[in-house]
Amino acid sequence: MINPNLPTLALDCSVKKITPALIKNQLICASYDAVPVGSQSGAMMGVIDNLLKQGQTGLDEIKNVIFCNGPGSFTSLRVGLATLMGLFWGRAVGVTEVSSLLYRCYSCLDFQAAVIISTVVLGRNRFAVGILDCTENQKQFEEKILSAADLEKTITDLDAGLFQTLDHVQKNTKASLRPVIISGLGLDAIEARVSHESICFLKYDAATPQGFVKLLTENPCDNKPLNQCRVNYMLQPDLGLAQLPAL
Repeated sequence: MINPNLPTLALDCSVKKITPALIKNQLICASYDAVPVGSQSGAMMGVIDNLLKQGQTGLDEIKNVIFCNGPGSFTSLRVGLATLMGLFWGRAVGVTEVSSLLYRCYSCLDFQAAVIISTVVLGRNRFAVGILDCTENQKQFEEKILSAADLEKTITDLDAGLFQTLDHVQKNTKASLRPVIISGLGLDAIEARVSHESICFLKYDAATPQGFVKLLTENPCDNKPLNQCRVNYMLQPDLGLAQLPAL
């Protein structure tokens, strides 16, 4: 189990944007959140090196690594995992694999929504979808691949079901509670058909460094050796798993 107070390097590179963060005592010491100039492979090592310098932290001080292992671009995920292997191979570091969709859901927790949906475009009018149900004391998360039509139906069904519950518990709170948050790109057409006061569309990649802190503090994290990490890439028609060969 990860100790959230120990120095932690977290990395999401499942899409074109790179989001690494250096976390100590559950606080972000340094972070980067942008599409790098040039290729990810050319920029990744330099971005992480600058991050450690800003946080005045050496590699030997890092005790935890959080890696968002997909869904995402296979090339981007391999670059990220290979970079971590190059930095930490042979060091006493525990690695935690986290769904990139779960990470994006946790990046939206401050909205205090009942349900958070994060999406990554797969192409062919389909989405990788993560659904975080926050209505219970214990959050529930599931991942699936949905067509645009099925995603629209999922949002509509969630919205209707939540309203029945909310009406039963407390009247006249629909607009203020905003029970459904949907984040991701390529959602314009769905938003036009599912527009409602209870639904908030965030039409951008919701991944933020603060999402890593939320994961550390609110979601129990197990770790594993670096050579057991796998990437969960966008494979048509299913999410695929691939393990990099041992060095």
